[in-house]
Amino acid sequence: MINDRVTDKELEIFAAEPQNNLVFAPNHALAQMMARELLALRRSGSELVEVAKAGLEYIDPIPADIAGAFDTMPGFDRDWAEETISEVKQLIQVS
Repeated sequence: MINDRVTDKELEIFAAEPQNNLVFAPNHALAQMMARELLALRRSGSELVEVAKAGLEYIDPIPADIAGAFDTMPGFDRDWAEETISEVKQLIQVS
């Protein structure tokens, strides 16, 4: 079955063994560098999703009456945060 997404394992193989990829990418050095960069972005994105989720999990248990005593955080919107987390998870294939 053909998958429209490249897996992390495929990127690791591609980045590590350019001699095996010459048929697919004549400029294998550039393709290898791009594979490493994409893999690093996926891993960083995965970590950022975890950081954002941890922040929301910290906020969630605060009782409404206590939370109501604080000013809202400028520029922060819960819907925006959840939507952004969801979009990044889809882009980097995080479950």
